[in-house]
Amino acid sequence: EPPESPRRRQRGVYTSQLVDFGAMGELGRKVLVVLLDMRYSKDPYGVPDGDFLGEAQWEWLDRTLAQSEADVHLIVSSLQLLQSRNVV
Repeated sequence: EPPESPRRRQRGVYTSQLVDFGAMGELGRKVLVVLLDMRYSKDPYGVPDGDFLGEAQWEWLDRTLAQSEADVHLIVSSLQLLQSRNVV
């Protein structure tokens, strides 16, 4: 990560990247990949109505999605989701 990167000045490692598939012709689409950091600002477990993102990241996410011109939004989180049973 370059020293002047805005990510070095924020709390957490969340970011987004617009991928433009326009070079693929008429079927090309823009995809916004949003990477969330659900650990840095996470409230402790057991807190009623706890929060995983924190105020700054929620504001950034709202602003990022509102300003997006992408056809598709792919949101990725660091929260692992497990099923209660084994699936083969």
